[in-house]
Amino acid sequence: MKINSPEEALKRIDELEKEVAELKSENEKFCGRNFGGRKKHDEAWMSAYNDFVMKLTSRRKGH
Repeated sequence: MKINSPEEALKRIDELEKEVAELKSENEKFCGRNFGGRKKHDEAWMSAYNDFVMKLTSRRKGH
């Protein structure tokens, strides 16, 4: 892209600054994710675990 005037340069700078802000925002979303490692034992995990234990113990009592 060829820039022929200071006004065009300022317009392009504004466009690039907006693009950088969008990319930073998107990058923050990905940086906050935890893709590996041991999972935290939050309420949802505890609920699923307790359901599993209940099903397992009721199945063992049936045999």
